[in-house]
Amino acid sequence: YLRLTKRLIGTLKDKMSEEEVESLFSEIGIEMAQAHKEDLDGKPLDARIKTLKQVLNREGFIIEYEKGNDSYEISSLSCPYYQIAKDYPEICNLDMHLISEFLSTPVKKVTCILDGDERCTFQISV
Repeated sequence: YLRLTKRLIGTLKDKMSEEEVESLFSEIGIEMAQAHKEDLDGKPLDARIKTLKQVLNREGFIIEYEKGNDSYEISSLSCPYYQIAKDYPEICNLDMHLISEFLSTPVKKVTCILDGDERCTFQISV
């Protein structure tokens, strides 16, 4: 699947602008989150994060999260897209928008496996 996926993304990049490719991955992340909208309506942020962890684990991530005084930190100890993201880092937009849409709040990426960090870390202010 890896070679096919890389070919597909390469073809998309040949036929679309950089902004369009980034937007496409963002849209995919948003659609993935919206598939769980009924499960999330009316739930507090902590419950949404627990559900997000389950969803991302099913997608192949290993997720941990920690609540601080004024924020949550969500860490991905693995990335199922790593081999693709090395060549096409735009795919990371999918994660950012999935998390943001899922939690209905802005998300800030703090660390990234692609940058040599041990994990991808996202911060959510509360």
